[in-house]
Amino acid sequence: ATVGKLLVNLDRAGLIERAEASLVTVVHRRALLQQWSEDYSYVRSNRRMGWFIAPRGLPTLFRHLARDEKMSATGSLAARRALPPAVAKDMSLHLAALFAPDPAGLAARLGLIKVGPETANVVIAAPFDPILLTGGTVVDGVRHVTIGRALVDLLTLPDTAPDEAVQIMDHLVIADPSWG
Repeated sequence: ATVGKLLVNLDRAGLIERAEASLVTVVHRRALLQQWSEDYSYVRSNRRMGWFIAPRGLPTLFRHLARDEKMSATGSLAARRALPPAVAKDMSLHLAALFAPDPAGLAARLGLIKVGPETANVVIAAPFDPILLTGGTVVDGVRHVTIGRALVDLLTLPDTAPDEAVQIMDHLVIADPSWG
């Protein structure tokens, strides 16, 4: 009954469309993520969190991520994998967002330096749901959360992250109109 109520509410809000047999026929992904981002925030919803700088830069950090099994990438790093390689290559990455059960421990293993949010190029949070550490897909040895999770995290991160989420969704709509 709870799922049924949820579907009715999503339908009323215009976030999904259903056939006469109550089957979901269309999911308005962008609108659904925007709604989700009103109730969830990477910064406020997850447990322990730290802001860091990768002293050797993000490309060096990415090479070391594959060595650590107990983490997953989200935000820009995970969302870019849904883009054509030429598009992803042209987008600069300013903030690597990660999930790990022990953010400070992961930061120490990666040689990151603790800083404030305004100067960080890495943010690590202990996820409110441990499934975020085991779900998703593994790309080049690094676990990535699902595209929807990556985008909602990006929508709720500071600075230019929300604009980047919109830019990524604008590219995704070219191949899949449900991102519109």
